[in-house]
Amino acid sequence: MNFSASIEPSQIRPLIHAVLREWHKPDSQATESFTGLLLTQQLQAENEVAPLLDTIHTLLRNFLNKLADQDTEGANVLQQRFLDQNTVRQVAQEIGLSIDSTNRIQQQALVSLATLIAQAENQLRDTRISQMESLLPSAPYKKLFGRDTLVQRLVADLESSETHPFIALAGLGGIGKTAVAHAIAQAVLWRFMFQQVLWLHLEAPSMHGYFPEPEQAWLQLKAKLIHELEKTENLEANSQDENWLRHQLKNHPSLIIIDNLEDQKDVDFIIKKLGHWARPSLFLLTTRSQPATVIDVLTYSLEELTQAESFNFIRFEANHRGLSKLATASKSQLMPIYQITGGHPLALKLIAGLATSVPLTAILEDLKRDRPGPTDDMYRNIYRRAWQSLSPNARLLLQSMPLIGKSGALPEQMIAVCQLGEAPFWEAVQELFGRSLLEVRGTVWERRYGIHQLTETFLNTEINRWDV
Repeated sequence: MNFSASIEPSQIRPLIHAVLREWHKPDSQATESFTGLLLTQQLQAENEVAPLLDTIHTLLRNFLNKLADQDTEGANVLQQRFLDQNTVRQVAQEIGLSIDSTNRIQQQALVSLATLIAQAENQLRDTRISQMESLLPSAPYKKLFGRDTLVQRLVADLESSETHPFIALAGLGGIGKTAVAHAIAQAVLWRFMFQQVLWLHLEAPSMHGYFPEPEQAWLQLKAKLIHELEKTENLEANSQDENWLRHQLKNHPSLIIIDNLEDQKDVDFIIKKLGHWARPSLFLLTTRSQPATVIDVLTYSLEELTQAESFNFIRFEANHRGLSKLATASKSQLMPIYQITGGHPLALKLIAGLATSVPLTAILEDLKRDRPGPTDDMYRNIYRRAWQSLSPNARLLLQSMPLIGKSGALPEQMIAVCQLGEAPFWEAVQELFGRSLLEVRGTVWERRYGIHQLTETFLNTEINRWDV
């Protein structure tokens, strides 16, 4: 039985009663309903060879002992009625009360037992959620627009017993694939559909964002997966032992999110490699290229935001930046932004950031004059205008970012690369962050800064003019 994030005593009281009634039945099916509890999973992990029935009995005995500390009579009634197999009449005679009074004590004891278990389960769930959230990267959005239905559909697909082992989120750069994947990860955490959610962000060694050979993508993915599993399970592994990896994923149902897998040949190669490791663990991929294979892969193509969604997004970004006139602009005033960007989320965000220092009319006239057609040209023009608006220190910091690892860098590493003093460095960080040219990455324990792949491509080809 699957439970939501918070467990109510009323949910598990009938389950407890059912197990107690069938306590001495070796083929009892009542215990199956307890498999969705983290308390059960924790006990099973401590003794993997113990039958489920023994695990549930151990769990209930432990909490009957806790109940005895606060309600000796109630715990005694449950012990005699179910574990000792006495009738209500026999128990009533033993404790010197009427049958009705004994029944009332039994019912109240069941409620108290359910309350104790629910409290312990919720405490464990809160701890587990905090642990898993701390391992996820920072959300790449403040609020998600236009993707709620897609996220709900994908979560339902992941929850279905008949789902594909691989789900691919395909779309252009800047369309919001990582944001959707992050929202799915958050939703899955709170549903406890998997024992763990692992996020693997691939970092292609080449400046254009692709791996020279699929084997390199696979080796990096395997190393990152082992690293994440070692962190969550406190295990030591042989980095070359694929059997160890397969065992972990087969015995610990996990959602593995593989972000930034751009090239189709890499996608197909990795799907083929991971095929034998899937189920009960599942894989969610973000990619610019749709997988060539359709077997075992469910692909969702992300589209641009609709006109209404784009308007809401622009207003939200403007309000966040203190641009009151843009935040309250009419539909007719916002229409040129939508027409130029086509509803691309990153383009909308960049224009809102640029509007903090450049009049919107000037931005739009500039972009119209360059007549951005293909998406790459549109982004190139937006980035060029944003670059022209930056202070010298912000330019220096941004120009140095391609020299930093694609997973981002710590502030002290960035200072060493760009050679700015601490005060001007942080001023430049705030400026770039306000223009949506700098992203916060890492976990709550270690904040890192990086740039979007499209930003890096612009810097390499238009500013640094490196051979990509």
